[in-house]
Amino acid sequence: MTVSVEHAFQATGHFYDDEHFPYGFSRSGYFTRSQVELLERFGQCLKQLDEGLAHPANDEQQKFVAVCRGESSPSSVLEQTWLRYKQSLPGKRFVSLVDVSGVSSDSDSSSSDFDDD
Repeated sequence: MTVSVEHAFQATGHFYDDEHFPYGFSRSGYFTRSQVELLERFGQCLKQLDEGLAHPANDEQQKFVAVCRGESSPSSVLEQTWLRYKQSLPGKRFVSLVDVSGVSSDSDSSSSDFDDD
């Protein structure tokens, strides 16, 4: 039996992160409208659980904490949204500038491209 998000996580007030998102989540370009709604509605509870300031009160909250610790994969939209939020924070970003999937290991073909003749 699946418990709804409203029952599993307590909405204690709107969550804003003015330090990292001074113009709000909706204007950041990182989140969809539904993700913004989830963050603003449940963000305080999620942050407290993630930081260990609150103890999980039910199975859904225990699963969320496990996802935050990397012990489990995200399976709900709420878990995915929180991980997206955490990844969008400064120092947490990962940017891949090079796609190495198509690079061949044959060095003969690439060495001729750099001759200084």
